[in-house]
Amino acid sequence: MTLPPDDCQDCFRGITGEDKIFGASTDISVFAPDRDNPVRENWLGASVNWNLSDGGALDEIKNRRKRNGEPQFKGGAVQLPRNGMDSIIKRYGVESFSYELVEENGNIYHGHLLFSSSLIKERRAAIYGALSYIASATHKWE
Repeated sequence: MTLPPDDCQDCFRGITGEDKIFGASTDISVFAPDRDNPVRENWLGASVNWNLSDGGALDEIKNRRKRNGEPQFKGGAVQLPRNGMDSIIKRYGVESFSYELVEENGNIYHGHLLFSSSLIKERRAAIYGALSYIASATHKWE
């Protein structure tokens, strides 16, 4: 597991539906990983783009397209501060929740929010809620 550089202080999670943002709040379902596609043994991942020093992470999300050419993230993106995620790790344990930076399909900003595949439903929901709580900004496309 590769961590983002120390100077990388936040990441963005793309939002597929416009109905997932309520003013300054984000629906907790935005943070749920793909349960059918583990990123490695015992870990499920929700893709994020880390805000590296060149500032291109948000553009990568904004310009991401589905196979049919439509924008993948019509709802925009939510920004997550790394120090907030570190607090969640301290609360729930690194064996339950973590994060990584891992290039995928040429996207140097790509990473995952990592969730243990053995988490019980209530613990998963608590972590999703904590992520929703620390989400510091939303970015909607024009």
